[in-house]
Amino acid sequence: MPRACILTYGCQMNVHDSEIVAGQLHKLGYDIVADEDQADAVFVNTCTVREHAKARGLARLSSLVSLKRRRPEVFIAAMGCVASEERDRLKEKMPFLDAVIPTDQVTQVA
Repeated sequence: MPRACILTYGCQMNVHDSEIVAGQLHKLGYDIVADEDQADAVFVNTCTVREHAKARGLARLSSLVSLKRRRPEVFIAAMGCVASEERDRLKEKMPFLDAVIPTDQVTQVA
């Protein structure tokens, strides 16, 4: 069974959106795991409202390049506010990302 990891940074809305994505992935047959090293797909839900959460989310995304190098088949996606506001910049700075999912597309992940 495939496994997905959802890392959430920021506000309650991000927590809610992560729960929606987890439900969609579960319907597709994914188990949700806490450790990205065990996952076949990693989603990082980011925030722009809280500066500390934004910095932590971006740092976490950047750190996933090493996972992608070790396991190129792992799907890595940025989602949330940062993905909405900085979509093009994320794609340019982090070409290893497989998807950038803005907040208005969270319900369409599956």
